[in-house]
Amino acid sequence: MNLFLKDYQKELLDTNVKNVKEVFLDIFKGYDFDYMLTSIYQQDELAKVFRDILISSYKDLKKSVEKAESQLEEIKAKIIVSDVSGNVIVHNVQGVSSGLMLRGDLRDFIDACNTVRENIFMSDSAQFKGLNEDGKEIELHIFKYIISVLVMKTGELDRESQDKLNILLNDMKLFADLIISAHSD
Repeated sequence: MNLFLKDYQKELLDTNVKNVKEVFLDIFKGYDFDYMLTSIYQQDELAKVFRDILISSYKDLKKSVEKAESQLEEIKAKIIVSDVSGNVIVHNVQGVSSGLMLRGDLRDFIDACNTVRENIFMSDSAQFKGLNEDGKEIELHIFKYIISVLVMKTGELDRESQDKLNILLNDMKLFADLIISAHSD
């Protein structure tokens, strides 16, 4: 059964949201918590909530993701940070939602490169590049077999963007180390 927002009167939705909010705030009043009201129609915001829930117990991980978000805004290339399965962590590409899966061809590319990293290079990290005759370039960095950074650009980056990209890549390497150490503790 498909239910759409337009099938409900706004007054009923507002009343229900108000009632539910009061009930839940009362239930959890003895706890130190944060709450946020969002909807399935706000996918990016909802994805960030889920991502924050997943990494909330690891304050260092949360700081790393927030730092990466701010760094991405300053780099003049399309960048997607995901796990090696293609679950997007953070990005600066329109049309991609954090917390969702990459499209199939990019997941396949990451998977194939990850297999080469594991079976040919036999290392926990590797870098792959592809370039066409029009100057479009894609780079894939895999860190500690869990984090992937896709960099898509046309031509060379200016010095400032390249420096910021290098800082981001180094931070993602440290982020992968943090994840490994958090799971081994």
